[in-house]
Amino acid sequence: MSAFSTPRQTQAPHTWRTAVEQSVAPFLGGSTSKLLAAFDQVANNWGHLYPQQGLPFDSGVCPDGSPVELSLQWNKDQQRQVRFIAQPADPNALAPANLDHMRQCALQFLSNRNNDVAHEQLSRMLELFPDGSGPIPAGNFFLWLGLAVAEDGREQTKVYLNPWAAREEYQGAYLIYRALEEAQLGPSALPWISRVIDETGMIPLIVGLNFNSQGLKSTKVYFGRGDVDAEILKRMRLSWPNGETDDAWQAPLSTAITAAGRGEVHIGLEYRSADVPPALRFNLLCQDWFLNDAAVLSALDGMLSPSALSEAASLCSGWQSQRRFNFLGLD
Repeated sequence: MSAFSTPRQTQAPHTWRTAVEQSVAPFLGGSTSKLLAAFDQVANNWGHLYPQQGLPFDSGVCPDGSPVELSLQWNKDQQRQVRFIAQPADPNALAPANLDHMRQCALQFLSNRNNDVAHEQLSRMLELFPDGSGPIPAGNFFLWLGLAVAEDGREQTKVYLNPWAAREEYQGAYLIYRALEEAQLGPSALPWISRVIDETGMIPLIVGLNFNSQGLKSTKVYFGRGDVDAEILKRMRLSWPNGETDDAWQAPLSTAITAAGRGEVHIGLEYRSADVPPALRFNLLCQDWFLNDAAVLSALDGMLSPSALSEAASLCSGWQSQRRFNFLGLD
């Protein structure tokens, strides 16, 4: 279960970097330094800036344009994991130089944390995207970087690619197919993508690559659409392999339905092996599905332990008149 938040301005002045530190330190303790070191590498050209001075550039990471997003996730045994996603842009660079900067940052980011296999896998994927010689892709991102850190210090490197920002001949379906091929998933991975498209009318928006110390651990394909009916989600979940025996998602979705019944949803398929179906996740845009942050917390009541629920509530402290949660993820 994940609740997402954007570090923006609180009561006292904070840079983007200190806002991230303040948000994650209560949850990671001694492992905070791992996440901050990774954030410093990704945000080295804008982390020192102040959010109240405005956004450093147009970013697709968060609904409000913020260039960094934090995720707090509890798995079924209530273990915590904190993840950041940030856009490795240089706000002072022209578009061609910025493209080269982001590519170099991504490769160095993996080199610092993963083996040569991971570096080579990402290098092959980045060859499908424009470099500084152009053409400049449309939209507000082609690459995000992130790191997920558990309480015990275990970490996972994350790379997010926009399949529609690839070179023209590789855009969309081709880029997604190459990512699945890189993960050695084979043709059996494609029907699940077709199923989401057919049942929801969504299109794939993002490809996520998760790396551990041995290389590529899993590959994700994300879809998105506004104004999705909750009944579509319920039918898909119930008919998904093992979905009928896992009802943990039903309570928060039912709570959301009482407030809206439809809204923006991002669906994620996570492939870990060619031998099993991908895991299914719904990410509900909180401003569409829930009246306020208190309603999000109410949806989590009963799913999280009292201590975990208290931790989630603490994220809202000092954020008067601002929504703290962007998305609620249901696995």
